[in-house]
Amino acid sequence: MPDLNQQQPQLANYLIQNSIWWTEYSGQDGFRIDTYAYCDQEFMARWNQRILREYPQMGIFAETYVHGPGIQSWFTEGTRANAHNSHLPGVTDFQLYYAITESLMAEQGWTSGVARLYYTLAQDYLYQDPYRNVLFLDNHDLGRIYGVLGEDLERFKSGIALLLTLRGIPMLYYGTELLLTGTGGSFSEGGRKDFPGGFPRDKPNKFKERGRTDAEQEAFAYIQTLANYRKAQQVLQDGQLMQFVPEDGVYVYFRYNANQTVMVAYNSNARETTIRTARFAEQLAGFSVAKNIVSGVILPDLSQLVLPAHGTLVLELQE
Repeated sequence: MPDLNQQQPQLANYLIQNSIWWTEYSGQDGFRIDTYAYCDQEFMARWNQRILREYPQMGIFAETYVHGPGIQSWFTEGTRANAHNSHLPGVTDFQLYYAITESLMAEQGWTSGVARLYYTLAQDYLYQDPYRNVLFLDNHDLGRIYGVLGEDLERFKSGIALLLTLRGIPMLYYGTELLLTGTGGSFSEGGRKDFPGGFPRDKPNKFKERGRTDAEQEAFAYIQTLANYRKAQQVLQDGQLMQFVPEDGVYVYFRYNANQTVMVAYNSNARETTIRTARFAEQLAGFSVAKNIVSGVILPDLSQLVLPAHGTLVLELQE
């Protein structure tokens, strides 16, 4: 497939003006830029800068299918190596995708398993604003996460909990909420099949609860609960993130602001695990109880927590 010569001044101006025209015509509020690493980077910096000058509130993120936080962060805004500034607000955060997937599938090692998630987030200082990065568990180029996890519903729900409570902008691929499976990558159609339902002759119709299996409905309800909670709570949108070094396969972090604190505890072990919470005193001080966001159950004792095998607790701390 031939590429456009983005170094050609007239063509470069046309591409910028064409994007502005379509924005005016459509009223869109965002751009997802595909295969960003293959574009002429100086042109893309100029494109980003011009679009944001015309539309300061425009959401822009780009696909950067690369390896390593240092490489990925180079493509984001801020002055980088070679004095390059892309003016690009955010990227598809493949580094967190790799880390989350590994934490869901592997036991903790020195830097592997859930430790990889910790060390990936510890490199957020490389970004001007890591909260503009887009998080995901699967997409059109990747295997669908439920199948990748061996169709393990508890691991799947933990992945969803991480997706919806970590920093950044969560992206949910169609059908993930209903446990669709299939293999993506290299334009494989396995992960891109039609959504089941929506037309009169479609059977089953997954748009309706009666068309879903028990497992599909459980996954749907779980995502619905957490997604609506995130939408309603500012703390999960832009609250600060404090994480603690994983210990014995358990990873704990907090999202907090001046008004609210949410605690997330993920157990990567294949067995139920009880943790003592004294080492989290910096964030737990002043709180005596917590509400389980998914179940609604109030936990009256925060001195220790029982985590199911491969399970995650999302807790709103209360005085």
